[in-house]
Amino acid sequence: MAWVALGRVIILLLLSLALSSCSSGQPPSGSGEPPTDKVTGHVTALACVGAGSAACPSRPAAGIEIDFLSHQGTGAAVTDSTGAYAIELAPGTYTVHLGGGQQLVAGPSSLEVKAGQTIVADFEY
Repeated sequence: MAWVALGRVIILLLLSLALSSCSSGQPPSGSGEPPTDKVTGHVTALACVGAGSAACPSRPAAGIEIDFLSHQGTGAAVTDSTGAYAIELAPGTYTVHLGGGQQLVAGPSSLEVKAGQTIVADFEY
């Protein structure tokens, strides 16, 4: 009887150790999940439109959604009060769209994210 109880304690201890190592929030090494890399930058809005708008001052654009689309999946970031955003994406090539029907005036329309890189991409509409 004592051997059965000891066996149960050992099994529970091993399960507890296994679960605690899995709950760290990090994927286990060799898990096959692609690494993520960071894309960061700012979004600004032109203060005027029409002819000569390229010479217009710009202001930080808060609350603008930036969509990143690829065959690997999608991601979205929203700018803060200073127009800044940051997102982690798996390596791949992404097309970039601004939410709310905003048309890009400046900034890349696509990005190639590579493992181990942080990309800075600023956008203006």
